[in-house]
Amino acid sequence: MEATEHGKQDDSAFAARVIELVTQWWRDKSTPMLLSRLGGEDGGEIAQGARARAGSLKDYLREQLEQELRVLEPSFDPLRLGAVPAQVAEEGLDVDELFGRLSKGTPSGQRFQPAFWAAFKKPLEEQMRRFVSTDAPIRFRDFDGECPKGFVEIGKDYIADDALDDTEVVARVRKWLRDHGLPEEAYLQSLGPHKAPREPRDLLDRVLDALDPTQRQRITMPLDVVHRLRQERP
Repeated sequence: MEATEHGKQDDSAFAARVIELVTQWWRDKSTPMLLSRLGGEDGGEIAQGARARAGSLKDYLREQLEQELRVLEPSFDPLRLGAVPAQVAEEGLDVDELFGRLSKGTPSGQRFQPAFWAAFKKPLEEQMRRFVSTDAPIRFRDFDGECPKGFVEIGKDYIADDALDDTEVVARVRKWLRDHGLPEEAYLQSLGPHKAPREPRDLLDRVLDALDPTQRQRITMPLDVVHRLRQERP
């Protein structure tokens, strides 16, 4: 009897915490709280708790908190889900306009660089280890040896499997960033010092962009070769 009552108390406290997070987000920003961000709260415990209770955060909100919160999705990106208080949804606000506010200069409307995101989504072979670069251009590599210079390891516990939705993947990404003391902005598509590489203008640009910083430091090249590569267009 005590165990059952304790479980109910845990469920009640968890639900109250989720409602609190979404409600406070709306009060502060007047935008939907992306499920990817909600799932990453409390060190990823929101995503984990929702998954244990309903299989996914989306299903938890729709099945168990429908009276308090609503899950919205914009017509231009149905996979980009966000939560708002139920009373907000009942006001009949334009959903696309609400999500449009997210992409107007706020970090919450941005996405991780494709290579960085793939490092957490792509399955890892049993005998391999995965490392992601800390310098632009961001990329990841799988090795069975030691961590190469300029890279940081992504442990197997952080890498998603096919059963995880994007909400839980984001929670793992953010936990990895916190655990390694790395800024999220460095791996977003358009923020921070590690921006996506510019479009190469000539063959030399393509060669340089294919190398990491330590490799570029070891290059010596005659001026006539540099001139020739500058003239060649890819």
